[in-house]
Amino acid sequence: MINEEVQRRVANYWMEQTMTEEEYLALESILVDKIWETQEQATDDELVQMGVKLINQMFTKREEQGLV
Repeated sequence: MINEEVQRRVANYWMEQTMTEEEYLALESILVDKIWETQEQATDDELVQMGVKLINQMFTKREEQGLV
């Protein structure tokens, strides 16, 4: 099993190479909004769950558009 730091770095690279700027900004916006709405009480786990949900929606959209 690879350690968490390696996982993060590889995932970060993949995200930077794969996501469009529009997708990245949408993800960032949703997560920042959640932080503000909860007065910075949102947990990292909650933010990750939200991020994963949005990324899955982006994959679905790409599939529907025939981009994957």
